[in-house]
Amino acid sequence: MRVCGEHGVHAVIYGAGPRTVLQSNAKRAEERLLPGALRRATTVIARTLLDLAWTAWETDG
Repeated sequence: MRVCGEHGVHAVIYGAGPRTVLQSNAKRAEERLLPGALRRATTVIARTLLDLAWTAWETDG
């Protein structure tokens, strides 16, 4: 993400787990993830992709 920002590319990081890297112990062996958080995050991403695909299909259709 840092590389994107350095080149003026806007990006969003989204995923399952606590709100901050410090709270989640991200990128460490003891990374924390509550049960169900991964399923909820996956559902949001899947629905977003479906919405984007549907919008593109309607535009081309």
